[in-house]
Amino acid sequence: PLQGEGDRSVRRQGQVADRILVQRGVQSHLLQHGSVGREIGQVRLHRVEIRVGPAAETLAALPDRGVFDLTFIDADKAGYPVYFEEALKRTRQGGLILLDNVLAGGAIAVPEDEVPEERSATAAALSKVNEALAEDDRIDLAMLGIADGLTIARKR
Repeated sequence: PLQGEGDRSVRRQGQVADRILVQRGVQSHLLQHGSVGREIGQVRLHRVEIRVGPAAETLAALPDRGVFDLTFIDADKAGYPVYFEEALKRTRQGGLILLDNVLAGGAIAVPEDEVPEERSATAAALSKVNEALAEDDRIDLAMLGIADGLTIARKR
């Protein structure tokens, strides 16, 4: 495992870190959600890069061309527009970008004044993102109402 870069060491310091996993030709069953650090020994390291740091900066440092087939975004909701734009630049035509938790626990479907205060910033950010994606002519879009919502954007 990559010592010092796991979630525990970051939380002990009282910080939150974004983690970018760039995967090239790796069998998906080897990279299970939440177990990258434990499972990394099973894959060839020259095919996987784990980058810990601010997601927007990390994405911006990657090659600016269509090399991604799939991007999964599950991070701070206020950052979704930046992460989406950075991912879209790097996604090949026909590639997918998935955005998680786009329903904000149902808070995007109720009037603003009825949203619990602890969810209001998240709900406002996600409402903005959802509206912008619905109007974006660079992508085909679908939203699945499973769990807390999953948006699937296919680059045209």
